[in-house]
Amino acid sequence: MLAAVDDYLALWQLPIGLGLFACWALGGAYLIHRAVRADLSRRKGALSRCVLVSVLATIAGAVAGAILLFLIDTIGEQSHLELRWPALLLAVAAFLIVTFVVLTVAFDLPLGRLLRTAAVAYAPGAVLAIAVATPTAWYAYQARQHSIAREHSLATLRFLYQRIRYDYVRRIREPPATLEQLVTDKLIRPQVLQCRRNRGRAVDYFYVASPLTTAEQPRRILACDFIDNHNGAGRGVLFSDGVAEWYPAEALPKLLGLLENHAFAKGLQAAEAAMPKP
Repeated sequence: MLAAVDDYLALWQLPIGLGLFACWALGGAYLIHRAVRADLSRRKGALSRCVLVSVLATIAGAVAGAILLFLIDTIGEQSHLELRWPALLLAVAAFLIVTFVVLTVAFDLPLGRLLRTAAVAYAPGAVLAIAVATPTAWYAYQARQHSIAREHSLATLRFLYQRIRYDYVRRIREPPATLEQLVTDKLIRPQVLQCRRNRGRAVDYFYVASPLTTAEQPRRILACDFIDNHNGAGRGVLFSDGVAEWYPAEALPKLLGLLENHAFAKGLQAAEAAMPKP
């Protein structure tokens, strides 16, 4: 199933998009000028006029596409249908149609001639846009998925702490021996113990039963991600006071090297060493 369109978008892509807009509009204007200047009067075929027409046509096409995208996406949300990808395709079609209509109004040329001229003029910009947009969209998608997976792990660790503290320790007066015990006692569903990028394990978090503290040893680890949950980029870490934080891989050795985390670090190393290699 395809991801939502906005999963491929990020704010840092805005300058790239503006650059592509300029290449499309200005480059297309120059190529149109070269193609039509012999068939039009000096004023109508002037480069400055071609630039103005091309920019206006591109803006009009972009506005039309954006409006259509918004309307179809709104209809999809209200009807609980996933229409973002069909809406994107229709928005691209609207962009091209409106752009060509503006060019048709601006230049007094036969329709077939103008269509061929516009196709040749804007083809380089289209190729450049695809060549640049594809890797940037994929990078934005991967960054988005990593962010979602990281937040999912942190939310899961906080949830586990709540279940351990309020549903277990209050009744039994000691933490569970394993996280699976929470499933056995029907305090959580089995799926809770699996991260977003599940590797086929029943439990994707390492845990060592220890007293829950607040002030004495606030950096004592209670549970954390297995390192491959996030492809080695880091781990979500749950401390014994209920705080869950993200630690990049390079910051983990210092945390695991604390005296209060010695037993946890040793157990984690043994557990990950015993994992089957991919």
